[in-house]
Amino acid sequence: MRAWDLARYVHLLRLGYLAGMLPSNECWPRLGRLREPVLQEFDGWADFAQSYLAGLQLWSGTRGGTFEDSCRRLLEHPRSPWTYFGWLAFDG
Repeated sequence: MRAWDLARYVHLLRLGYLAGMLPSNECWPRLGRLREPVLQEFDGWADFAQSYLAGLQLWSGTRGGTFEDSCRRLLEHPRSPWTYFGWLAFDG
């Protein structure tokens, strides 16, 4: 479920930036601090997606549905950033 929390944090940073409440020079360092926890806790995009979907289910009380489909496409489609760049792009 940790991936859900991390993704929500990223989403809230984005909303804060779009609302004009956080300048980009404050958002980027905050995003950068997520790198180590993500790399320590997850083995790859499939692991991250599984954790995200578990958090989504707990938060919403329903199964992933379209989110499960989206994760599957991100893991399998050749033009997906997850497959195109891979997990190591995040690590490098």
